[in-house]
Amino acid sequence: MERVVELINREDIDILEVGNAYTALFYKKNHYQPYIVAWHFDPDSYTWDQGHYFCDLKSAKKFFAEQERQNANCKYCEKLDCPHRDCVRRLPRERGGMGLCKNFE
Repeated sequence: MERVVELINREDIDILEVGNAYTALFYKKNHYQPYIVAWHFDPDSYTWDQGHYFCDLKSAKKFFAEQERQNANCKYCEKLDCPHRDCVRRLPRERGGMGLCKNFE
């Protein structure tokens, strides 16, 4: 059996939302699960390390928000001078922090 791999073109993917570790994408050619929440998305090569695929935007956005909150990690944050960097107070309240990080708003 011959396996055919179709490469993804930049024109076929729309970036919906960019987070610290995850990126929400819309893949136009996939009619069954067009919404992708990609972990470690590379905007230069349009590749990612791991993807979660969804049928509808609402489910994808919910998963994206949950993952961004659960995986709050300062190493992905671009604000190097943040006073809350690597502190417990930056974590969301449901994880024992004070929720002071602006990434959780």
